[in-house]
Amino acid sequence: LNAQINKVKVDQLFKAFENFGIDVLTHENLKGAFTGAVKVSGNMDNNGNIIPRSFNGMVKFNLEQAALINFDPFLQIRKFAFRNRQLEHVTIKSLSNELSIDKGKITIPPMEVLTSAIYMKIQGVFGIDKGTDILIEAPLRNPAKDEALIAAGKTPKRNKGLVIYLRAQDGPDGKIKVSWDPQKKGLKEAELKQAEE
Repeated sequence: LNAQINKVKVDQLFKAFENFGIDVLTHENLKGAFTGAVKVSGNMDNNGNIIPRSFNGMVKFNLEQAALINFDPFLQIRKFAFRNRQLEHVTIKSLSNELSIDKGKITIPPMEVLTSAIYMKIQGVFGIDKGTDILIEAPLRNPAKDEALIAAGKTPKRNKGLVIYLRAQDGPDGKIKVSWDPQKKGLKEAELKQAEE
C-alpha cells in the first residue's frame, strides 16, 4: 500500500483494513479524521487475512478531532492514577507523528499526546502481534484546569508538578499490561539499546 490519505474517517480506514491486524486498538475504539502518507508492504494468507509480522514500511500521519473510546490501556492507567477522570471517552484535538514499521513492530518516536483527560509523553515499540514495550510519562496535572488557564490568556506549565512513569508491555496472556516504572527502567533500557545500534 502506497497512498496519500486526506481526512478519512479513521474508524472506517481501520475497519476496511481489518484493524491492520491489531487487537488492542480497533475501529470500535478510534474516531477522528486521518490524514497521512502510508507506505507499507506485507503479506496475506490464502484466506486473505493479514499476516501481522510481515508488515514493513512507514506511516506519517495527522489525526484531528479524535477520540479514544474504551481503550483498554487507558482504562488500566486508572489503577495507578486519574481515578476521577473520564477515561472511557478521551478526546484528542490533534496528534501527529511518523511511525516506522519493521516485521510487524511499530517504532513510536518520542511523542506528546494532549488529551481531554491526561497529558502524556510516550515512546517505544508497539508489536502488532507481540513485542510491545511503550514508555509513558504522565504529569498528574488536569487538562481541564489548563483549559481554564488558556481561556484566561495564561500559559499552562504542563511539565510542572508530580509525574508518574508507566510502562506498557505484553502480558503473559498476550494482552498489553500497564505497570509502574518509577525507576524509568524502560527508558534506560531503550537508551542502552539505541546506543548499541
